[in-house]
Amino acid sequence: MLALVGLGATVTLLPRSVAARYPRQAVAYVPVEDCPAASLVIAWPERSRSRAVAALVRAAVAVAESRGMGAVPDPKIRAFAGQAAANPDR
Repeated sequence: MLALVGLGATVTLLPRSVAARYPRQAVAYVPVEDCPAASLVIAWPERSRSRAVAALVRAAVAVAESRGMGAVPDPKIRAFAGQAAANPDR
């Protein structure tokens, strides 16, 4: 995405952390001060039983909880993370 921005092909809104982690000479990062806070979500194929995906979901939940972002609202998330970890990759 940043390559496309640098080439002048598109513009985008990005988290502030991207500007700090991926500085590029051809990209101008401008804070949008009056923009409401954004929520990030994690998505995966509903039928996935991948251990790797389950590990990613568990890590995302742990980070959210450690940062005081509250409980994970959807019980499917915890169920998936536990179930996929017990099953082989598909």
